[in-house]
Amino acid sequence: MGYIFVTFRSRTTSSQAYNFLQSKGINCSLFSTPKQVAVGCGVSVRFAENDFSSVLGQLGRNHPNFVGYFRVSDSSKGRVVTPI
Repeated sequence: MGYIFVTFRSRTTSSQAYNFLQSKGINCSLFSTPKQVAVGCGVSVRFAENDFSSVLGQLGRNHPNFVGYFRVSDSSKGRVVTPI
């Protein structure tokens, strides 16, 4: 099963986004950004695919430290990371 994560240019912003989403009742976690995505600060916020519309509505894409949203899925060739 796949998941989505959002990454930022600073660890502080990633932590703030995590705390904000938690306060809104969205189940998420901080984790090391997958090596396939060589951008951002190295720490991202991970959440379930079915929460994407809620997260997008809460965080958007306009924060100055925003890098992007990415979908992680498994295929016969291994893990696939796709920008959203």
